[in-house]
Amino acid sequence: MRGASVVLLSFAAAVAAAGCNQTTNPGVAEARTAELARAFAPLVSLHPREQLLPMSAKSFIASSALRWRSSCGEETIAMPSSTGRAPSLESRRLGSSDPYSRASAHPPGCRKGRILATNELTRPFDPARGDALLDEEGFYLDLADNRRSGTPAATNANGPPTVQVPVYFERDVRANGKDTMVRLTYWMLFGMERRPGPKAAALTAHEGDWKWIRVLLRNPEGTDDYVPMGVRYGARTTYLPWRSVQKGAESRTTHPAVFVSRGSHDLFPEPGVYSREVVVGKRAVELRQEVRRCPACTAWRTWQDMRDARDELWHGYGGGWGESLGLGASPAGIGPSLWVNLGKDELLEPGDTG
Repeated sequence: MRGASVVLLSFAAAVAAAGCNQTTNPGVAEARTAELARAFAPLVSLHPREQLLPMSAKSFIASSALRWRSSCGEETIAMPSSTGRAPSLESRRLGSSDPYSRASAHPPGCRKGRILATNELTRPFDPARGDALLDEEGFYLDLADNRRSGTPAATNANGPPTVQVPVYFERDVRANGKDTMVRLTYWMLFGMERRPGPKAAALTAHEGDWKWIRVLLRNPEGTDDYVPMGVRYGARTTYLPWRSVQKGAESRTTHPAVFVSRGSHDLFPEPGVYSREVVVGKRAVELRQEVRRCPACTAWRTWQDMRDARDELWHGYGGGWGESLGLGASPAGIGPSLWVNLGKDELLEPGDTG
């Protein structure tokens, strides 16, 4: 609903809007966080011809081998436990205090360098890494080819298919004068990104496609109210004021509507045809993508299955979620971790978006 007025939502109202029972101890921070996250979780619409669907992080890891990649060769660090081959891949060791580790090796001679761990930023081709690694070097989870299409959507006799996999959320809080800003980040994992068309696929294809949106709330001093300020639809966007955000049909007040482009899974606030420029070497390539709204579009009611990302055993993993299948300009995905918090001032970015 375009042009909607700002919603002033108390914690109790947030719980009711999410269809949940209010906790008997609302002062418990964890309970408040979970219910608030459900209240503002997005209603996601997938393209009707989408074949690369979401999946859970647990399923992704269970179907992957952990590998170390470098110009001196590739090494398998751990295998899926289902193969019966040791060592088996353990989620807890991806981001924990007991991580997997390997030494970097640089040609010529492949001399061993410093020891690097899976809880460091080691994603191959990641532009934010330091000089200790060559571009192609680092840890990545190699997803089994037969799992790239994700988890099939559930059929529904009374409506469109529905996605039934978890969404992962993170909550960040920062003071802003006398008020408090609350940022809710919602993470969605797809088995693979492959844009339609041979040129686009060759440039950008990769396994492990993490996408996120952020909802920014203001909590006025001395109140239990949360005023939604805006929504951000991924890293290449800025906050869209809440009054301009389309709301999901099942709740006209709290669930932002999100539309997903086919194959690339980029997130948009409304249907349309969008273009994005990708620079490969010195050449700029324009990639076009279509976003639809339709009765048959697969629906993802993200509030129905939500997990706190920071409680997950794999949280903090800094390697690649998947293999890069295109050019180096498109590294495999990186999930919820320290390296995707875009700066301490980002909570205040929207400015006057009321």
